[in-house]
Amino acid sequence: MPRVFGGTVDQEGLANNYAVGPTSSAAEKTSVKTRAWQAVAFAAVTWIPVSIAILVS
Repeated sequence: MPRVFGGTVDQEGLANNYAVGPTSSAAEKTSVKTRAWQAVAFAAVTWIPVSIAILVS
């Protein structure tokens, strides 16, 4: 990986430093099966404790 420096020097010798951002990459699309399992897990994590709290109170 090449080194990237965030700065320049103008004709008068003054430095102009700037931030170098990290490289980005696109995330892969989540499959329908994975999203379905995530929905089931979310429902279990949220509704089971709520249901128990309601039953106990």
